[in-house]
Amino acid sequence: MGAEISNKPTNAAHDAQQSGHSSRLARICGRMPEPAAIITAAVIAGSLAGCASFLLKSGISRLGHLLTAHLAGDIWLMLLFPLAGMAMSVAYQKLAGEDLSRGTDQLKERIGSGRFSMKRSLMWNPLVACLITVGFGGSAGSEGPCAVSGAAIGSRAAKWFGLSPRAMRILLGCGAGAGIAGIFKSPVGGMLFTIEVLRMELSATAMTALVSSCLAAFSSAYILSGFTWDVGFAGRSTFDPSHIGWMALLGLVCGIYSLYYNKTLTLTAKFLSRISNRWKRAAIAGTALSLMVFLLPPMFGEGYGVVDIIINHLDTPFFGLSPFSHAALNPTVSLTLIAAILLLKGMAVGAVNYGGGVAGQFAPTLFAGCLVGYLFATTANAYGVSLPTANFALMGMAAVMAGTIKAPMMAVFIAAEISDSYSFILGFILVSVIAYIITARPFRLIKH
Repeated sequence: MGAEISNKPTNAAHDAQQSGHSSRLARICGRMPEPAAIITAAVIAGSLAGCASFLLKSGISRLGHLLTAHLAGDIWLMLLFPLAGMAMSVAYQKLAGEDLSRGTDQLKERIGSGRFSMKRSLMWNPLVACLITVGFGGSAGSEGPCAVSGAAIGSRAAKWFGLSPRAMRILLGCGAGAGIAGIFKSPVGGMLFTIEVLRMELSATAMTALVSSCLAAFSSAYILSGFTWDVGFAGRSTFDPSHIGWMALLGLVCGIYSLYYNKTLTLTAKFLSRISNRWKRAAIAGTALSLMVFLLPPMFGEGYGVVDIIINHLDTPFFGLSPFSHAALNPTVSLTLIAAILLLKGMAVGAVNYGGGVAGQFAPTLFAGCLVGYLFATTANAYGVSLPTANFALMGMAAVMAGTIKAPMMAVFIAAEISDSYSFILGFILVSVIAYIITARPFRLIKH
């Protein structure tokens, strides 16, 4: 109690200071036409969201490397990391007094109910909780927390500038899109996230603000990361019409896999939702996750390192920290283990997001799609076909994201932009449309 009382003057002074800053900005914006004020606020929010995305991405990478860099003789420690991350994430959320899980779903609900004002703490709390969850090996992504953080930054920017509730709604959407643009370095993907996933109707001013915000976020993240792509594609293959039949078949395979992935994720979510005690739920989910990561280390974290190995043909073993590391040198065993990862990936993502962790669900679909495409091309080549495995892995990324997230255009551009492979965009479109059709409601083979 004493600590709470002693903090009140400080908090009051801080709020007064923030209010003073906001009123000064509001006075400045009062002299500007509202569209100009909205676009200016969107650029500022996008730049901040891009910086936040970079900090989270680099933090996850550094923490994951710190934990796994010296495990050659102590691989059993992989049994502890994801469980510890889940427990610490639950503890952090309890301390913060906020449920930070399933950020994209929460944003949809917020927009649908007209609650556009977001707490200041949502600018950083989702990022910290995600750093703990994914940095310790949670087999998921970081885009959901970035979208929430960006939306909170956009909402606060509207308050700083003294803008109307209508403008706050626009800036919330701009900030969410900027969070996606920053974490994937995909400006068009960020715009399409706001349109396809959040399904926000945008006026000309709002669309201009969204474009400006996503470009600002991409620029910030790209500059801070040293002008590099997360999974830059070293090759520069173009669309080969002679492979259209194989591409169509890959789209079909990815669509069927997307149904399986979503089904296993849904079943995992339903199972965990029946466990009311958050600590027990985290213990069960974390233990299962730790076991999966221990047996199949490529499932540790976001998996961009594995994607980089596949699409750039790097001579790095997939299963170096696995109990099966020696057996995996056999190509048949390696492909079998990759198939096992694909069978378990939906469960792992469900365990993270519904067991108490804070993470995203987009990056795992890129990872799974890369493995599907690689497995498809490698298997076909074993029977005398000559397919470029890197290109089919890239197309698989777009197709599985399109089939699972139900946002085909966003999937196309994120896959193209994250790998800097626009030259192959026709292939991305073909496989993504087919996978999306397979998983669309009228054609759904598996009911959720």
